[in-house]
Amino acid sequence: MEGGQHYDIMGYAREQVVGDALSKYERHRHYMHLVSSRTGKLHAPPV
Repeated sequence: MEGGQHYDIMGYAREQVVGDALSKYERHRHYMHLVSSRTGKLHAPPV
């Protein structure tokens, strides 16, 4: 997916924002792992 995404956190509690950000980051890391395992190329440095 490219470009911006409609994403509104207005009204979220601080904990919800942190949890949501971590969830999105974990999904991104999982995606990067899948891509690298298919291509044999590492697209992002390990954290």
